[in-house]
Amino acid sequence: MTTFADFLKDVEEMVKKHTDAGLALKLKSDQENNIIQVYGGDATPLVRAQNSINEVVEFAHAVAEHHPFWGLLENSAEIASTVIEEWNDKISESEIDEMKWHAKELVQYLERLEKT
Repeated sequence: MTTFADFLKDVEEMVKKHTDAGLALKLKSDQENNIIQVYGGDATPLVRAQNSINEVVEFAHAVAEHHPFWGLLENSAEIASTVIEEWNDKISESEIDEMKWHAKELVQYLERLEKT
C-alpha cells in the first residue's frame, strides 16, 4: 500500500526532474495534514496569498452558520480577500463600504461571543 510519504517522495522527484530541466517550481508540503503544494515560478507571494485566502473563503462559505465562530471567519475572510485582491490597486468606495459592513458584523459576532 502506498503511503502519503511515498507519494510525496514521488512528487519531490518529479519536481526535481523539472527544476533540473529549467522549470522554476516551488514545493511546499505538510506531511502531518497530507498537503502538497507545487507553485510555478510566476506564483508570487501575493498570488499564493490570494490562493490561500480563497481556500479560507470557501471554507467559511461551507461552514454551517450555526457554528459560533462562523461569523468571525466569514466576515474577516471577506475583508482579507478584498484587501489581497486590490493589493496593487486602489480600494473602491463601494469596497470600503462593504468592508465597513463586514467590520460591523465582526463586532456584533464578538459581542455575542462575549455573552456566552
